[in-house]
Amino acid sequence: MNSHIRPAPGDDLTAPMWTAMRERRLSLQQCSQCSYTRFPASELCPECWSRNADWRDVEPTGTIWSYTVYERALHPELKDAVPYTVALIELAAGPVIPGRILCDEDSAPIIGDRVTGLFTDIDEEFTMLEWALHR
Repeated sequence: MNSHIRPAPGDDLTAPMWTAMRERRLSLQQCSQCSYTRFPASELCPECWSRNADWRDVEPTGTIWSYTVYERALHPELKDAVPYTVALIELAAGPVIPGRILCDEDSAPIIGDRVTGLFTDIDEEFTMLEWALHR
């Protein structure tokens, strides 16, 4: 069953995030110089251009900033997931990250809804962070 896109194998830049998810943690880069928490991971801080960053655990909670419902698969790996809802989640820690909202037609999200992260094991090697409405 195809319902998730897996990260690129061997991506050293994002590997710490995927390892943390496997351990049921959300870990994001935080600049060692200005403390800016960023997503996606990058070699340079977009705020101060420092190359120094640490990985810090953040609470997997946030607010729906925007969302859409996909009625057709825009990638072959998602063909069995249709229809599915994807949102931009503004984390309590600051960054905005995309993610799938686990909901049905009777509980469609509303912009501003609070969400809580759920760690879903896709297989023995891969865990995905998905979001549940917190009403």
